[in-house]
Amino acid sequence: MLSKNLFAVLSRYGGSQGAENYLTESFCYVLRYLLDHEPHAAINILNCFCGESAPFCADEGELVAVQTQRPLLTGGIPDITITAPGVRIVIEVKYDSPPYAEKLSGYRRALDACEESCKRLVLLTRWWAEIEPGPDGPHECLRWYQVHDWLTGELTDGHVRTPVGTYIVTEFKQFLEERGMAIERVSWELALGVSELAKFITMLDLALERADLKGSMGNAIGTQTYYGRMIDSPRYWCGISYERPLYLFFQVCGCPGEMKEQLQKLYPDEYDGGFKLFLEDESSCFFVHTKDRQLDMLAGFIRQSYDRVKQAERAVADGDDDT
Repeated sequence: MLSKNLFAVLSRYGGSQGAENYLTESFCYVLRYLLDHEPHAAINILNCFCGESAPFCADEGELVAVQTQRPLLTGGIPDITITAPGVRIVIEVKYDSPPYAEKLSGYRRALDACEESCKRLVLLTRWWAEIEPGPDGPHECLRWYQVHDWLTGELTDGHVRTPVGTYIVTEFKQFLEERGMAIERVSWELALGVSELAKFITMLDLALERADLKGSMGNAIGTQTYYGRMIDSPRYWCGISYERPLYLFFQVCGCPGEMKEQLQKLYPDEYDGGFKLFLEDESSCFFVHTKDRQLDMLAGFIRQSYDRVKQAERAVADGDDDT
C-alpha cells in the first residue's frame, strides 16, 4: 500500500535525487518544532549527540539554533550545525553514500578553530561506517536507528505532550522505519515476505525473457536497499527497492548527465532518475491479476523502458535534441 506518512508523501516531490538533503531538512524541522513547543524533549535529544557532556539545558531551549548548510568560518559546509552559548555541534549526515575521511578531517580542523568551549563533530549514518572517532575525525559516530530510539524514548517518557508534537514525532519515526533506518521487532510475516520476494524475482526473470532481454540478463544483484537484475551488464538495472516495494524500477547505471537530460526531455512526466511501474495503481492493480497478466504487465514495462533508454542513447549519439 502506498505510504500515507507525512514525510514519505512530501519526499516524493523531491524526485529521486536529494534523499539525503530531504532527510536532513526533515530531521531539523522536527528538532526546531520540538525546541519551540517541547523543549524538554528537544534538549534530551540534542544532548544525545554530545556523549556524556550534556551541554544543553532545558530552560535555554530558546537560545539553541538548528541550521542546515551553514558554512564554517575556515571552510566547509556541514549538513547540520547546532549552536547555543558556548556550544557548537556539527553533524555530517549520510543516507546511502559513504562518508569521506578527508572531508570530516577538514570539518574537525575548522571546528577546533571555533571559540566555543564545547565542540563536537558527529557522523550520523544509515549503515556502519569504517571511519572511527579520533583526533582527526568525528568525536562520535552515530546511526539513524539511534535517533529513532531517542524519539521513541521521548514519546514513551511523556516528554512530548501536545497532540501536534506527538503527531510530528510519530510521523518522522514511521518515516525512518519505512526507510529501513530503525531497529524493530521482526514478526512472523518475515517468512511470508521472503517467500513473496522469491516469487517476484522468479516472475521478473520470466518477464525479462518475454521482453526479449533474457540473453542480456546478468546475475541477480542484491544489497541492503534493493534487489533485481542487471541488463546488458553493467548498463541497466531492473528490480525493486526495499524502501519502496510497490514499485518496479528500470534504471541506467551511472547515467551520464547528457543522457539524463535527453530522457527528461523525451519523457518529462515519466522519467525521474529512472522509469517505475507502480504495482498498486488503481487503474491496473498488479496484485489482483492472474500470474499471466502480471507477467505481461512486467514484460511490457521492461520492454518499453528498455526501448525508451535506447531511443535516448541514439539521440545522444546523433547529437539530435529533437528526437
